[in-house]
Amino acid sequence: MDAGLAVLVDHRTPAQGAEFRELVSDWTETVLAYVTDDLFGSTSDQIRRANVDLYSMLRIVSLRRGRRAVKEYDGVPEHYRTFLQAGLERPEEMSLVLAGRQADGSVGFPRLEIAAHRFADAPEWMTLTAEAWLTESVVTDDAPLPENLAAVLRQHAERHSVQFGFVADDAQPPASALERSLGLFEEDTRPRSDSSLRGYSWVMVINPCVLEAAGGLAHLTNSGAFTAVETLSEGRVFLRATATLQEYTDAAVERVHTALAPVLPWGKPRFDPNLAHRRLVYSN
Repeated sequence: MDAGLAVLVDHRTPAQGAEFRELVSDWTETVLAYVTDDLFGSTSDQIRRANVDLYSMLRIVSLRRGRRAVKEYDGVPEHYRTFLQAGLERPEEMSLVLAGRQADGSVGFPRLEIAAHRFADAPEWMTLTAEAWLTESVVTDDAPLPENLAAVLRQHAERHSVQFGFVADDAQPPASALERSLGLFEEDTRPRSDSSLRGYSWVMVINPCVLEAAGGLAHLTNSGAFTAVETLSEGRVFLRATATLQEYTDAAVERVHTALAPVLPWGKPRFDPNLAHRRLVYSN
């Protein structure tokens, strides 16, 4: 099975289309700057220079008069400006896909998808994601991708008012592994983001209200669950459980779960043997 890794951040939806567009643009450019060379080689600026070895596609989903309108563009470089301009209308979804081509010309791996999501049931919230799929495991001591996505999350959270964010290899964005296992909907959990988390993972960013509800900075620092507890702008906190993703195994997952228990949704995750790689504690 192709290994995947994801980074996700939640935001309150900007009131103005120009702010929405700039947020999506900054997220996209940051992900591309940190990730594409390791995924596709140092041939790129992937956005501004066409590459015959890569498949690229842009997708915009809008809600018009109660109906979903979908626009897709093959070839990122020639349509990138049009793609970003669509952000002025704050659509339901904007996504950019880059992928390697197989010998027969079909779409293959590695693959990168960068997206912005809004939700009809909770339009005041938006989620930015980036997912990467490889043909070999990303979880090795010297794997650059986990570190690169952690850097994306930290930089974005330093610049912008992130409500929650994580890097994980067990999520199904825009949902977390915990939400999927508990049968929760993101539209229900996001509005509670000032008092609880949508999940827990190897690397996270939490907001000041959740930090206080979790017991404060000293509690998380002294819990033994994190190798890094760093204060960012506006009181947000960057948390790292272990030095590498490979080290984030059962004991480390248990420590993070215990430290963040006061701000996690109540319930016992359902174990799915088809998704045994989920890094969760299967107890109340």
